[in-house]
Amino acid sequence: MMQPLWLRKISRERSLLILSAFLFLLIACLVLWFTLSKLKEVRQDIAHNHQLVIWMKVKAPVIHHIRKSKHSDNVRREVFSIVEEQFNEFHDTLTVIGKSEGLIVLNFSEISFDELIAKLFSLYKDYQIDIVQLQVNKVKDTGNVQARIELRYQSL
Repeated sequence: MMQPLWLRKISRERSLLILSAFLFLLIACLVLWFTLSKLKEVRQDIAHNHQLVIWMKVKAPVIHHIRKSKHSDNVRREVFSIVEEQFNEFHDTLTVIGKSEGLIVLNFSEISFDELIAKLFSLYKDYQIDIVQLQVNKVKDTGNVQARIELRYQSL
């Protein structure tokens, strides 16, 4: 039955059917090739990540030991110097009210609100220094503020 149907088609229809079948097979091969290449990439990524996990398991105790062995005074001095460096340009309006274990209290008699927020964001983003408390009072209509800030750093 198939052969008589095939024979009844004119040559143009036969060519079109053959071309359609060829294109279908070509697309199927491309899909299969793409899938297999992606599978290969995923396997390579898994192998790389597995090696990374092994390295992390070996190095984690060493890193933890190094972090624990640092003296808190050195860490505190580092954090104070970072804060001092960030607010160096405002030294004439800055008063350091207190420095205690992990906490720094600053008072600004007058500072640009935008600059203050930018500096605080930088401290948080770059050094993981958290803002515990921020009190702001507007100074006239200048865009400047009086500010009292409590900063806490995350211990290493």
